[in-house]
Amino acid sequence: MDAAQELGVPCVGLWTASTVSLVCYTHFPRLFEEGLTPVTSAGGLTKACLDTAMDWMPGMEDLRFRDLPSYARTTDPNGGMLDVIRNLTSGDFKISALALNTFESLERDISDTMSSILDPIPFYNIGPLHLLVDQIEDDRLKHIDSNLLVEQSECVKWLDSKEPDRNLRELRIPDLIEGKAVILPPEFVAEVEGRGLLASWCPQEEVLKHPSVGGFLSHMGWNSTIESVSAGVPMLCLPNFADQQTNTWLACTNLGIGRPKAIELKKKAKEASDHGGSSPRNLDNLLTAVLGSPIV
Repeated sequence: MDAAQELGVPCVGLWTASTVSLVCYTHFPRLFEEGLTPVTSAGGLTKACLDTAMDWMPGMEDLRFRDLPSYARTTDPNGGMLDVIRNLTSGDFKISALALNTFESLERDISDTMSSILDPIPFYNIGPLHLLVDQIEDDRLKHIDSNLLVEQSECVKWLDSKEPDRNLRELRIPDLIEGKAVILPPEFVAEVEGRGLLASWCPQEEVLKHPSVGGFLSHMGWNSTIESVSAGVPMLCLPNFADQQTNTWLACTNLGIGRPKAIELKKKAKEASDHGGSSPRNLDNLLTAVLGSPIV
């Protein structure tokens, strides 16, 4: 951003996580001011502390302290990520516009909050990005992905051998597999033999779209969340750190993604990303606005 400003060219920010997590990050200064972050009280992270209502965050009145990005709950006042967040939320947004990998009906109320925070900087919901990419007829794009790990295509072949009744569940457990050494209990491996497949890394988008997959035990990173939403697959949430607790709040509390809601959101994701949908229109508007906008 500094380089773009120095060179006098427009700069568009691309936020690849959820809008709700960005809204939370922009409210970190108040957490600092009120002494909520870092957690330095004698009691530490008690249940009462974790259940503290964040009802002053517009559009997220039922959010609790435990639902904020994990960095809010650090007990280390010198935690490196706090400095990063302070810089991110300083209010000095050196961008001409902001693009987000979401769609309007997925985070509508939260997008309204984001608009008031960024004003007068415009922002554009242009996701789900993977659905937009799928519409581009260019074989070269098949080799472009947000993942640098080697995917095990046998996952999809294994799913092809199953009935397309969406009764299988994908377990997102790469941390339990190290190279070729499975560190799961042998009893577990024996129990799922013939009924499950363990893989270190799978082509997740293909797996989630497969008609045999009926559920997703996910760590709730944003790519996993929006890919699951786009595929109409309900999620069982197992968040760990960063924005994953916040995405869990969005899926469980705000949206209530069970099977019926997952199917509804799949339709809305497709409507948003199809030709003439809100996301392609927003992308066109973004390009028009930025290329003709004054330099920040």
